[in-house]
Amino acid sequence: MGHKVQVGCAKVLALSYNDLPIASMPCFLYFGLYPEDHEIRSFDLTNMWIAEKLIVVNSGNRREAEDLAEDVLNDLVSRNLIQLAKRTYNGRISSCRIHDLLHSLCVDLAKESNFFHTAHDAFGDPGNVARLRRITFYSDNVMDEFFRSNPKLEKLLVPRYLKENVTIPSKFGNMTCLRYLRLEGDIFGKLPNSIVKLTRLETIDIDRHGFIQLPSGVWESKQLRHLCYTDYGQASNNCFSISPFYPNMYSLLPNNLQTLMWIPDKFFEPRLLHRLINLRKLGIRGVSESTVKILSTFSPVPKAWRF
Repeated sequence: MGHKVQVGCAKVLALSYNDLPIASMPCFLYFGLYPEDHEIRSFDLTNMWIAEKLIVVNSGNRREAEDLAEDVLNDLVSRNLIQLAKRTYNGRISSCRIHDLLHSLCVDLAKESNFFHTAHDAFGDPGNVARLRRITFYSDNVMDEFFRSNPKLEKLLVPRYLKENVTIPSKFGNMTCLRYLRLEGDIFGKLPNSIVKLTRLETIDIDRHGFIQLPSGVWESKQLRHLCYTDYGQASNNCFSISPFYPNMYSLLPNNLQTLMWIPDKFFEPRLLHRLINLRKLGIRGVSESTVKILSTFSPVPKAWRF
C-alpha cells in the first residue's frame, strides 16, 4: 500500500477513534500492546483492563466490572474497530484481533499520549526509560535485551504477561504493583509464598505443560478475582485441595474469587464453594457423577459453570 494511501486511511480511522466514548479510548489503545495479527483472548484483555483500572465501577452501579468490560469489547467490535475471532458456546466473544492499520494507529496514538511505548522507542536515554508507564515487547529476544540494558527497571516496570520456559521467577515478592500474572509454557516449580503479599494481584492465569504448585495462602487473598490453572499433563499435586491446610473448612474467610478454572475432579473440594460466595465461573476437568450430584444442590447455579 502506498504511503499516501496509508496516511489517508490513518486519518479516516482516527475519526472512528475520536468518536469513541472517552472511557473506551484507553481500552482501544490497549490492543497495541499485542503483536500484529495476534489472536487475543477476551479473558486476558478484559481482566487486564480491570486490573489497570481502565474499567471502573461507579458507586451505585450494581454491575460487575467484568460485565462493563464485556460491553466495551462488544461496542468496539460493533464499530468494526476490532475483529471478532471466536465466540464461546453461549455466544460471548472468546477471542478477537485487530487489523494491522488499526494496530499501527494504536501504537502511534499511545506514543503521543505516553500511554505505552514499544521496546524500539524505549531503548536509548535511561532517563526516558525510567518515566515509562507501559512498555510492550513483541518478542522474547527483545525483552531479554532490554532488561539486560536496563537492570534497575525490574522494580519500576510492571510485568503483566510473563512467559517462562524453565523455572518460575523467584522475585514476585518485589513486584508490589503486579495486578495480572500469566505463566505459559513448560514451567516447573512452586509459586513463592510471597505472592500472597501482593495486595493488588487480581488474576493468576497458568497455562502450562510442566509442574506448578500453588501456595496455600492463595485462598486467603481478598483481592484475587480470577484463578485459572490449565494443566495439559497429569496433575500430580493437590494444589487445588484446601483440606491439608484448613482442617476446619469454615475457618476460611469468604473472598472475592469470581473465576476458578480448571480443577481436576480428584482434587476438587466441594465444600470450598460454600466459602466462595462471589464465584461466577467454575470449570472442573474429568468431573465425576458424585461431584455433579453435589453441584446440583447449589441454587442458583452460576451461569458459567463448565465441566
